[in-house]
Amino acid sequence: MRHVKERIWTVDDPKVQKHLFGLNVAGIFTNNFEGAEKIKANSLV
Repeated sequence: MRHVKERIWTVDDPKVQKHLFGLNVAGIFTNNFEGAEKIKANSLV
């Protein structure tokens, strides 16, 4: 399941966010935007 062009709804668990960003989903919706933003930035390195 790579390069999924979906936006995943309400993912607040940082481990799940990291996993989804690793799968290159188009985006996620979360109640913790700042945390998800940091996880995404670190996953792009």
